[in-house]
Amino acid sequence: MKKSNDNNALARSQRELFVGIRDFIVFKFKRMVVFNGVRDFTKMKFLSIELGKCENIKDLEKLCHTIYNQGTKHILMMRVVFLFFDYFCKHLKVKRLRLLNEEMLVNFLFELAKQRKINSMAKMAKYVMYIRQIF
Repeated sequence: MKKSNDNNALARSQRELFVGIRDFIVFKFKRMVVFNGVRDFTKMKFLSIELGKCENIKDLEKLCHTIYNQGTKHILMMRVVFLFFDYFCKHLKVKRLRLLNEEMLVNFLFELAKQRKINSMAKMAKYVMYIRQIF
């Protein structure tokens, strides 16, 4: 992936969150992938390297979509991570990521439930689990 100028637009806390999300997705990807042969291994190894090189959230989201299309369906639940990043950039103004508190996360999940009309408690529990694992 080529480097873009989107990094310069990110505040320090947003950049911290992006790096945390990228590292989390790389970790989860390496744990979730089931290899069905040498071709799969080389393809997934390439995608793993590309994930580590991502420099902006849009490229990371595109790669996650590519991974989903390759058959790793668990990556779909990572969508909540990208939604949280958008919410963080638009609504939360914190100087350091460690200043983020539980109330802010609860507000995000509440807004997400209102907007998406999430009626499955299992899905909401998975969202909470993924958000919790990042922090």
